[in-house]
Amino acid sequence: MKLNVLSLFDGMSCGRFALEDARIKVDKYYSSEIDKYAIQVSENNFPDIIRLGDVTKWRKWDLDWASIDLFIGGSPCQGFSFAGKQLAFDDPRSALFFTFVDILNHVKEYNPNVKFMLENVRMKQEFLDVISDQVGVEPVKINSNLVSAQNRIRYYWANWDFEQPEDRGIFLKDVLEGSSSKEKSQTILATIYKENAKSMIKRNKQGLLVRDKSKCVRSGGRGSYDRHEWDSVDKEHLRKVTVLECERLQTVPDNSTAGVSNTQRYKILGNGWNMKTISHIFKALKQPGPDRNCGKIADEVSRGDNHVIVAAANKKGDKIFAGVRHCCYIMQSQMNRDEDFIGCEEGFIDNKYNFLDRLEAWKIAEKAGQIKYRCGSDTANGGTLYSENLW
Repeated sequence: MKLNVLSLFDGMSCGRFALEDARIKVDKYYSSEIDKYAIQVSENNFPDIIRLGDVTKWRKWDLDWASIDLFIGGSPCQGFSFAGKQLAFDDPRSALFFTFVDILNHVKEYNPNVKFMLENVRMKQEFLDVISDQVGVEPVKINSNLVSAQNRIRYYWANWDFEQPEDRGIFLKDVLEGSSSKEKSQTILATIYKENAKSMIKRNKQGLLVRDKSKCVRSGGRGSYDRHEWDSVDKEHLRKVTVLECERLQTVPDNSTAGVSNTQRYKILGNGWNMKTISHIFKALKQPGPDRNCGKIADEVSRGDNHVIVAAANKKGDKIFAGVRHCCYIMQSQMNRDEDFIGCEEGFIDNKYNFLDRLEAWKIAEKAGQIKYRCGSDTANGGTLYSENLW
């Protein structure tokens, strides 16, 4: 099954990169973004994305709200961040969080089972409590240093369960083109384009400095790097991380931000997500529930006595996992996370939420006129139902 995704404050579309990395197929990806440089980078990578424009004009958007399977966003954080003035919801940028909530509630009116994820920075507990109360779930705090060489602590609110990622053991030495005394970098911010080595040392940002291995860097700034990216400090050639190194720290593909100036690339990366962290969260995403798809599938088949098959399923005890096929990778990933879910029974779910074995399911599907293909072995060609018989 392919997902329809609505992404607010989409930036360079890190969400789309993460979905691809998690091997989750996308049908339509709707993006709301107003930064022209971020849009340009996004279009260079994903020309098929549907552009919606300004999030504050969302009531004018022409889209099928009921079709949205996944709703994601990272509302502007400047008002919440400890690095800022902490104006919170009095900052008009951070107040856009309530626009996220308004749209989420609107989508839920059409699809109560929509999955959603919100990302934001470290902030005071009172701000966290307001956000959690508004979206109805508690956040999970993850440091992206588990999946990358960057220390980047963020909060993630989602209406599905996910665990802390495993430590992949990635260090600065693995991504830098020079060397560093640190194992992990500090957090990349959108303001990094303003920095140089001297300003970073003054502000205790050595975690984003690199000892350059290139001998062609000169004090006049001529050489292999932009003159604003390095300085000679204590007889050492030090520079801030390059754009390419920032891409690696944010775990997006090399040169994925190409096509705009380095200043804009730094800003876009600093405002973006750590892609591997988001991919980890998406990998735990459960298939949208059968109650959302029952109506769509039932409308496409001859109903008979209004008894139809709506999903493949695996069952053990009172636990059931559903998907398009028994080999569906999303369903399998959920089963693999459940240590007790071994030696399960394969079957199907009907539109009355009953679990049926393959023999029972064949009778229902045949009576409802759902058998589209008579294929495979003898057991797949009659009497025993397989996903291949249906779709």
